Amino acid sequence: MEQNIEVDKRVITQDVINLYQNFTYGDGDIRRFMKDLSSMVGGMGTASSIIPILESEATHIVTAPDDKRLDISEVVIRVGGKDVYTYGVTPRNVAGELPCVVVVHENCGLSHHVMDVARQIALEGYIVLAPDAASLLGRRAGNDDEGRQMIQQISPEEAQKVFLNAIDMLINYEQSSGQVALVGFGRDRAATVNMATGSIALDEKKIDQLLEIWWGNNADQYSCNNNALLDVVHARQSLKKALLLLSQNLR
Repeated sequence: MEQNIEVDKRVITQDVINLYQNFTYGDGDIRRFMKDLSSMVGGMGTASSIIPILESEATHIVTAPDDKRLDISEVVIRVGGKDVYTYGVTPRNVAGELPCVVVVHENCGLSHHVMDVARQIALEGYIVLAPDAASLLGRRAGNDDEGRQMIQQISPEEAQKVFLNAIDMLINYEQSSGQVALVGFGRDRAATVNMATGSIALDEKKIDQLLEIWWGNNADQYSCNNNALLDVVHARQSLKKALLLLSQNLR
């Protein structure tokens, strides 16, 4: 007989939320996550009961996909003879040149949450591309778990080319000001960021100015590539802080 466990939302502390974010943006080790979560909330039953709440909070959409202030497009980036699906967002009815942003997804591919982040950034007056490196395999992931498995099949060199080609596309875009930022998640630095920001690759591109912003619980744990071409800013946990840094450094 199945036992119904009443959900006590009081156990969902900031530490619990941080643990879930680390799992989502990290290596996806479900056994270790559930073990740590059950220790934090007092048992496996309680841990299992709050998973739907954590998932709901993590996938909360801030800016609707059909927001009338934005133009949404499906962009194709060619990488090594392969088509990479890319989510493109621009602010509607904005004249003149605009700075640009490439959004780097977590290790589960281009999720609805990342597309929502792209829309939020575009609303602040940026041309945004959010490539899906997982689509190098010829399709898009159906969910986050499948996305993690797909990303593991892609070499760092291939993924790096995805984001570098996105930078190239934005630099040459007609309405682009030529200023580009990479914006991504702290945990993603360990999984995919180094693919996107290798200093040798940037030197080869001869990019004059590239702002790199990472936010998340563990952004400060990872080494940064610092050279004349690259300015790295840690936005900690807040997308609001990341947007502020963009406005201060990319105008």
